[in-house]
Amino acid sequence: MSKRSNHSSGNVMLPGAHRQVHQRAHGWAIYWYSFRGGPQLARFGGETLEEAQAAEIAGAGDLARAWADAKDTRPAIGQFGRVIVDYTQSADWAELKPATRKTKRVWLDRLTARFGSCSVAEVTMDAVSEWLRSVEQAHGKRARDHAKSALSSVASWGRAPERPREMRLPSGFEPTKDFKNAYKAPPQDAWSIADLERLTQARPGVRRILLLALNTGLRRADLCRVAWTNVDWQAGVIRLVTSKGERAGRRIVIPLTRPLRAVLQEIGPQREGPILRNKFGAAWSVDGMAHAVNIELQRMGIVGRLHGLRRSAATHLAQQGQSSRRIARVMGWDEGTAEAMSAIYVDEEV
Repeated sequence: MSKRSNHSSGNVMLPGAHRQVHQRAHGWAIYWYSFRGGPQLARFGGETLEEAQAAEIAGAGDLARAWADAKDTRPAIGQFGRVIVDYTQSADWAELKPATRKTKRVWLDRLTARFGSCSVAEVTMDAVSEWLRSVEQAHGKRARDHAKSALSSVASWGRAPERPREMRLPSGFEPTKDFKNAYKAPPQDAWSIADLERLTQARPGVRRILLLALNTGLRRADLCRVAWTNVDWQAGVIRLVTSKGERAGRRIVIPLTRPLRAVLQEIGPQREGPILRNKFGAAWSVDGMAHAVNIELQRMGIVGRLHGLRRSAATHLAQQGQSSRRIARVMGWDEGTAEAMSAIYVDEEV
């Protein structure tokens, strides 16, 4: 399917409206919307693009009347809903991954329903607190965090200095500043000794992923991006900056233990590029790695999950006599809570 977007066809001019042209399996379709992300005004189809354009021209009168009736659906300047609409038309929005846009769109729609007709001044922390509380009661803590993230994204984009001054949100507009995430996923159980001993039976591509995860404690996203340039053979460590969430940007230092060196020697070593590669020789995607690992674990009858190896790695470090602070440095934890994290992650019985 191909897709092109503009605001006019050369024969039909509707400034401010949004037009999309799609190539389907059995022809072409032209869609008009009152604005990007707004309600649909009309659809014109044909077996060829020329036929679809001819239908569009023939229906121009009805389209113009629908456009005139729908103009009032776009939020007015000064309403927070206008900021939300503009955000979904921005380059920042376009750069998001499709799955991220899909999730965020749900909460932007609910955000619009609650605050779309409000002025920016009415989007207060008290009002936001009440809304988030209602979201949590109806949908749970994880949904509350998604709602907070959606509002935070709109507010951050709206305050950006490159925005036109007359459209820019006040620099102090931070309605989610004092709200922490409510949901925290429990750590995965460490793998059993029996399952760990079976890792070598996995197919080569997945075995390397599992062994690297076990000997580094890296999260899936960091396993996908760790490169040979992160390996300092002379110093005997892997240095990496974490990439996930609130812990993003933390520097971790992983010692090159004898088992880890053996894994790296089996995989390569090389001078550059990702350490782990898929069957096409490219870096794994996060979803691709998860799918490959899950399929292989199901085949082997192992009930553990990839993230469970992170807990196993922490346990192995503790068994080697490493301190909580040292384990925190390897795992990317906040050193101020190293003891508490170790108490959660380290399985003393393994």
